[in-house]
Amino acid sequence: MTRPLSLKRADTPARAGVIAATRVQDTGDGTFAGYASLFGQADDQKDVVSPGAFGSALLRRGTSRIAMLYQHEPSRPVGVWTSLREDARGLWVEGQLALDAQDGRDAHALLKAGALTGLSIGFHAVTAERRPGGGRLLHEIDLWEVSLVTFPMLDAARISQVKQDIHPLDPFSAAQSHALARVMRRAGKAIAPSKTPRSMQ
Repeated sequence: MTRPLSLKRADTPARAGVIAATRVQDTGDGTFAGYASLFGQADDQKDVVSPGAFGSALLRRGTSRIAMLYQHEPSRPVGVWTSLREDARGLWVEGQLALDAQDGRDAHALLKAGALTGLSIGFHAVTAERRPGGGRLLHEIDLWEVSLVTFPMLDAARISQVKQDIHPLDPFSAAQSHALARVMRRAGKAIAPSKTPRSMQ
């Protein structure tokens, strides 16, 4: 049985995420979309989200009570979610960056440059069980926030749209981009203590 998680900066309950090898054109309005979590796929801590795990939280909280943050920092909201929904693949999110705020403009610039392409969820595991090979199988999740992040926990999902203009980085295959993301995460951990929030187990 999992323990409740505090919202202190050091242990904000974050898990799962996305990385994309994409480049987008400036559309000017700050809208974007992608998968924040994928069902049935283990993240770097071996946690797996079950289909339907977000359903109760989405009904209870709606878009207005699920924050859009930058790097899981509660003091740095960067926009609002206009749509969060489960489909057969995972949790699909659509958002609007706050371009009248400096953090929103900064996030938009990083998205356009392809420097910020990760999504990561902050949550409390309501119902979960231990997996035989380690990690957890998450059956019900109380979703608090979805963040734009540099180093996500789950490589397979992606920010796929900033408005409609998106262009793959031709030199990188999906497998190569995933490998590059893993190398960058390891390098970051070697240089300094990781600030990527993690849920307590």
